[in-house]
Amino acid sequence: MRHPYLFTLPLTWLLAAASVATADPSTTSTTVVSTTSTTEVTTTTTSTTVVTSTTSTTVESTTTSTSITTTTSTSTTTTTSTSSSSTTTSSTSTSSTTSTSTSTTSTTSTSIQVCTCDDLPFMAEFAVTLSSGATVNADLGVNETMGVATLAPEATMANGTTLFAERVKLAVGADVFNVRTNSLSVASTEGIHGTVGPVALPLKAPFCSMPSLTCGTGDVTVAGVTELTLPAGSYGRVIIGKGATLYLPDNAPYNFCELRISNAGSVVATHQITLEVTGNVLVGTGSALRTGGGAPLILRVGGPKLLLGRDAIVTAAITAPNAKGKVKSSSSFSGCMCARVVKAAKDATLTCAGDTSPSGAFVD
Repeated sequence: MRHPYLFTLPLTWLLAAASVATADPSTTSTTVVSTTSTTEVTTTTTSTTVVTSTTSTTVESTTTSTSITTTTSTSTTTTTSTSSSSTTTSSTSTSSTTSTSTSTTSTTSTSIQVCTCDDLPFMAEFAVTLSSGATVNADLGVNETMGVATLAPEATMANGTTLFAERVKLAVGADVFNVRTNSLSVASTEGIHGTVGPVALPLKAPFCSMPSLTCGTGDVTVAGVTELTLPAGSYGRVIIGKGATLYLPDNAPYNFCELRISNAGSVVATHQITLEVTGNVLVGTGSALRTGGGAPLILRVGGPKLLLGRDAIVTAAITAPNAKGKVKSSSSFSGCMCARVVKAAKDATLTCAGDTSPSGAFVD
C-alpha cells in the first residue's frame, strides 16, 4: 500500500541525484585539508606569541639591571651588570682621594709657624717697663748692653719664666721667677722666686730683623659702624672708623702705609696672613686686631709707633725694630713681640702664642 505522500520519480532524476551524492565526499575532503592548513597557521602564531613573550621577559630583565647600555644584547646583560658594580667601586675610591686632598690643603693653609715661647718671645732693644698689675707669661729680655728692665709694684713675671737685662730694677711687691742680669737693684729678694745669675749680651744678633717693607698709594677708609672686605694687595693709609670692621679674607700678603683702628673697631684676617705696615700701627680703645681662628698673624711694622689701646685684643707676631711698643692698660696681647722699647701699662697681659717655629721666636 503506498503512502499517500509518495510519488514515483522519473529515472533521470534518480541518476542526477546519485551524481550529486558522489561529489559530496570530495568536497568534504577538501574542507579537511583546509582545516589542517588553518591549524598549522594557528600553531605558527602560537609559536610567535611564545617568542614575543620571551622577548618581553628579557626586556624586563634588562630594565631591572638598570644598565646604561640598554641597547646591548641580552647575552651581555650579566657582564654589563658586573661592569657597573666595578665602576661604582672606582667612583668611591675617587671620592675618597679627593676628600683627602682637600683636607691636606686646608691643613697647610692654617699651619704658618710664628713664635717660639721658650726662646725669648718678648724682647726690647733698649728698655722694658712693666707697670703695676702688668703680667708677662713668657721670657722677657732687653737685648743691648745698655739696656734696663723696670718692674713696678705688683708687676708679675709668671712662674718658670726668666727676665734678661744688663740692669734689672725691681720695686717692692714685684714678682719674678728667674733673673739674669749684671746689675740687680732690689729692696728685697722676696719677690724673686727662682734663681739669679749673670747675662751675656746681646741676646740676639741681629736683633729683630725683618725684610724691607713697601706699600701702595690708594687709601682705604671704613666708615664708622660699617663693614668692608678688602682683597690682598698693596694700599696706602688704612683707617678703620669707630665701631667699624675690616675683613681680610685672602691667604696672601697685605701691605699698608699706615694702619689706624679707631675705638671699638676691628681688623679680622681669615687666615694667618702677613700684614706689613711701613708706617705706624695704632689700635684704639676696645679694638681688635686678630685672625678668625685665633692664631697670631704676622705683623711687621716699619714706623716709630706701635700702640695697642686700652682694653684692646691683639693676636700677632709683631716685628717692630724701630717702634716704641706700648700695650695700654687692661689690654690683652697674645703672640710674640720685638720692638725698640716695650711698655706694658697697668693690668695689661702679654701671653705667648704660636710656639711652633723651629728657628727662633720670630719669622723673618
